[in-house]
Amino acid sequence: MAPPNTFKMGPLVNGVFPSKWYVLLVLFNMWISAIPVAIFAYVYIGLLFDWNPMHVIFMNFILGIINLLGVWARIVSWLLFPFALLVGLYIYAFLGIKVAKACLAIETWRHPVREGTFPRDFSNPDYYHFHARRVLKKFPVWVLGVVPFPWMKRSYVYNQLGATIGKDVGLLDSWTDAELVTIESGALLGRATVITSHAFVENMLVLRRTCVKKGAIVGERVRVLPGATIGEMATIAAKSVIRFGEQVPDGATFAGNPAEIM
Repeated sequence: MAPPNTFKMGPLVNGVFPSKWYVLLVLFNMWISAIPVAIFAYVYIGLLFDWNPMHVIFMNFILGIINLLGVWARIVSWLLFPFALLVGLYIYAFLGIKVAKACLAIETWRHPVREGTFPRDFSNPDYYHFHARRVLKKFPVWVLGVVPFPWMKRSYVYNQLGATIGKDVGLLDSWTDAELVTIESGALLGRATVITSHAFVENMLVLRRTCVKKGAIVGERVRVLPGATIGEMATIAAKSVIRFGEQVPDGATFAGNPAEIM
């Protein structure tokens, strides 16, 4: 049985904490993103129970309107309770993405993303900051993993966290790296497809830009390795493996492991 699309799949952000300071950054993101959610919860609970222990003036105004409308306004507030839970969750996810994006901007300013082959050693700045960037993306991606609807898991979250995703791209069923990846408009990725811009080869980290061009179809369970380019309107057959740096021509059909032109 396939994993539920909106719960299990999404950006690839596995990694390790390169420093204890990044633990604090993740905790900061969790805390700062929760403040608006707490405010929303205070207002909504106040509506349900006619409750304003902090005597917030704005809240008194809202409760006055609810009391004026009568018992039906209170009933509607209770009926909307499940949707209020979703609103709070999406607020949390949205703000988590925005805080992570701000942290990533600072991280990129400290050490820009570079393509290349780097030793798996935290003394190497490219390897260190590779993991740092992925750690900063962990929290919002985790929150998005528990939401029941996929709205933010379309191109929005990828574009916010470092990838470049065009319009009308079908990627909800896939795992895709969230940096050095470009997927152009109209491309379709099959279930459990993996698009990567990084790989570990022996004791080295390989980072290369990977591109899926307009209208390309990448079949189910395909693995696209770093540096590959899938041409416009090309087709990759299910369970194929596109090799490092492979250049699939426009309109071509590739299949196999390793994939070759048919």
